[in-house]
Amino acid sequence: MKKDAWETLFHSVIEYIRLNHEREIDEAYDYFWEEEDPEEFIGGTALAIGFHNFEDWMASDFTSRQTGKAFIDSYIESQKPSDENKVALNKTKDSFISLYEVKTIGNSVTLHNIATDEDISIDDERLKALSVGDMFGARVLDLGHGPFLTKAIYPFGNKYKEHVMKHLDAMYNRYAKHCKDKACMEDFLRQETYTINTVWVTCLYKAK
Repeated sequence: MKKDAWETLFHSVIEYIRLNHEREIDEAYDYFWEEEDPEEFIGGTALAIGFHNFEDWMASDFTSRQTGKAFIDSYIESQKPSDENKVALNKTKDSFISLYEVKTIGNSVTLHNIATDEDISIDDERLKALSVGDMFGARVLDLGHGPFLTKAIYPFGNKYKEHVMKHLDAMYNRYAKHCKDKACMEDFLRQETYTINTVWVTCLYKAK
């Protein structure tokens, strides 16, 4: 599935959630923002980014305490999508938001995934405005036509790199300390799905 087809499909998931799960949206919102009001500390472009990031996370990662289900699972059960769409949605649900560093910029941009220690190449005009060494959080999908970014984006740039890594490592170490089995950074980001947003918010506080 190509990116534009996935975007149309994902939009239908968002619309389904809005129409059928209003109460769970409130639950997800409180969880994602840790029961704070983002409008009290975010404004302008950052607030718009935060809204897109919340919707991406809500549809892809959130599991409702009321139903015990992810929204994508509820959508699949209710809407009976085609096999191709079902595969794409399950891959979306299996993805996670990670931290990336820009390694090279050319016709495409080479990114290093901090969690998996892997490099990927993505052709996305948004990335070409960045500089080598910049960091950002994002969700990357590959549905058979090459990797692409979803709408979720957490811009850190280069200025807050040291703060981001220090804060992320501290959160990971607390998580790993309480795990029965040995945990890696990828496990942490898959389980604690709001982590990159939490780190991003700490940068916004520092910038005030």
